[in-house]
Amino acid sequence: MKIEPKDRPILRALAARWMELAALPTMMRRRRQWTALKDLRPERPMVLFETSLLENYVDARELVCTDPDLRAAEHRLRLAVRHAEEVNDDLVLEPRFLLYWDIEQSDYGVPIALAHATDSQGGSLGYHFNHPLRAPEDVRRLKPRTRRVDRTKTLARQRLLGNLFGDILPVEIRGTGGLLASLTNAQQSADSAMVDVATGSDGDMHNAVLSVELESLQFDLAVQIRNRLVDAYQEMFRMSV
Repeated sequence: MKIEPKDRPILRALAARWMELAALPTMMRRRRQWTALKDLRPERPMVLFETSLLENYVDARELVCTDPDLRAAEHRLRLAVRHAEEVNDDLVLEPRFLLYWDIEQSDYGVPIALAHATDSQGGSLGYHFNHPLRAPEDVRRLKPRTRRVDRTKTLARQRLLGNLFGDILPVEIRGTGGLLASLTNAQQSADSAMVDVATGSDGDMHNAVLSVELESLQFDLAVQIRNRLVDAYQEMFRMSV
């Protein structure tokens, strides 16, 4: 990985601005109010506008870093800072930059491909599945999905970002993100349906394919959202009650 001379000052300036915003009394007040809401003792209605899902809120042409990891970090920094400065909602910026463990997953022995329709700017308008099971013999190709945490890759990213701006904005690894925890039931359902079909135990091929595709879509969508959500939003849902 090559760090360009311009990368360090850009990232450090963004990290410094993040910490300035995180130290505001407003952030402490919002944190208390979100906790009260989760404790079922709300002080007032809370509002969070998810700018991370707003197309081109941070335009790719604004980004200076070219390395993929640094570019992703720059995007997250710019997104959080801009959100805090421009949107008068109840965002909480925490005084840390969170990373999540890199997770690799296998398929079910068959490819689950999506075909997307896009607009003139490359944005996704819709999709459809290319169903992988075309004939009864395809069922024999099915196998349980596996997942693996790439600790080496994640720790290397933490060291890289920590060396660049960790003295200003601490870089911490925090689990897998709350969204991934909701995938357990979907994966279990897909695995069960797949086994039923493969063993002939009252399994329905159509339902099995739908379960597998749904679980795959949920995982891919969760990973995309996880990587784009504002850190304070993620932190809010991990607060203990």
